[in-house]
Amino acid sequence: MKKVIIVLVILALAGVIIVPRVINNNNEEVSQAPEKKYVTVEVEKVTKGTLSDYAILTGTISAEKTVQVIPTVPALVDEITVKVGDSVKEGDILFKLDTSSVESQVTQAKAGLSAASAGVEQASLGIKNANQAVKQAQIGYDLAKVNYDKSYEQYLHAVDNLSKYEQLYIEGIVSEAEYEQMKLQASDTTLDLITKQLEQAEQALSQANIGVDNAKVAAKQAQASYTQASDGFSRAEDTLVDMTYDAPIQGFVTAVNIVEDVFASNAQPAITIEAMDTVKVHLDVTENMVNQLVKGNEVDVFIESIEDKAFKGTITSISPSADLRTLLYAVEIDINNTTGLIKPGMFADIKLKIQEEKNSLYVKGNAVFDREGKTYLYMSEEDSEKAVLREVEVGLDTGEYIQITKGVVEEELYITKGIGFINEDTLIDVVRSDAQ
Repeated sequence: MKKVIIVLVILALAGVIIVPRVINNNNEEVSQAPEKKYVTVEVEKVTKGTLSDYAILTGTISAEKTVQVIPTVPALVDEITVKVGDSVKEGDILFKLDTSSVESQVTQAKAGLSAASAGVEQASLGIKNANQAVKQAQIGYDLAKVNYDKSYEQYLHAVDNLSKYEQLYIEGIVSEAEYEQMKLQASDTTLDLITKQLEQAEQALSQANIGVDNAKVAAKQAQASYTQASDGFSRAEDTLVDMTYDAPIQGFVTAVNIVEDVFASNAQPAITIEAMDTVKVHLDVTENMVNQLVKGNEVDVFIESIEDKAFKGTITSISPSADLRTLLYAVEIDINNTTGLIKPGMFADIKLKIQEEKNSLYVKGNAVFDREGKTYLYMSEEDSEKAVLREVEVGLDTGEYIQITKGVVEEELYITKGIGFINEDTLIDVVRSDAQ
């Protein structure tokens, strides 16, 4: 079909260049009107549907869960029952340690527990004594308050009657001693004295209450020390009883860092196990992309080192905050790996949907062009042999397709090929159309 079309186009062009001449019956040359010039174009229908834009990002793969088995105390390794690459189930024995080195730790932990217990008792006694001090201080304050109220009342009485006493003293009715006594009772010195006595009682009560608070803090600390000592003793006993280490999860042994008849350190993992039935892809995205991702959405994951087909992954985590160094947002994707083909450390390409426009009209991207700051399509209309220039407004551009937000309707025909050879006056010959 394509060869036929090419031949027709060549013949048409040849017909345009050569103006035919026809000889009539009298052998006279007769001129014919020149044939119309047509340009062959291809058209397609304006499509309505969901238009999606994707981005391809690279991430690294890790195990769903990694567990490092660390001895609680340094001890001699008696036996190792696994090697790197072994598949283990939860509860399988990994290695055994010698118990003799733990016995001294149990003795020390027991002594520490006894000391902590004595500390708790002493702290309890401290609270009891502090509470007793508060009671005594409260009694002293109550007495001081009664004395203050009485003395303050006498002070007010003296202030109110001082001028009267002064007159009585002048008239000789009261003695100088009585007048001086009244002046003393009405003086600021008397008021300061009774006020300080009450303040001292208040301070003593406050200090007593602080003493209770301090005693409670000390008791809490003593109880914490006891709890810590008790936990330490329990751990030491547990370690002494059980020096056999089991697999805490199902997975594969990925590291063995101990040797039989050599001390195992409690500062580094003895054995590492990774669960790989599900693996995680870690990648970072920009601020322009992060809000386009939705937790729970399914994505396609391609791992070049395995095969070309896509693995299905699910977005499980999107960081709400950018990394301060890279200004990128961390994203995690889970992939089912029951086949065991995917290994931690591999690289993966993730196809992420970053934008989607539903019920949108769209055309092929190569049909859209700009002219003098405006965007256009060439349309093919039934009532016109010419290409029709149509101004449009565009939205989402995926590279292959462009959304048309204004200017076309569904199933209208637009020109996709031959655009560079036509203008508004060009006669067009539609040789292929998705409408046919």
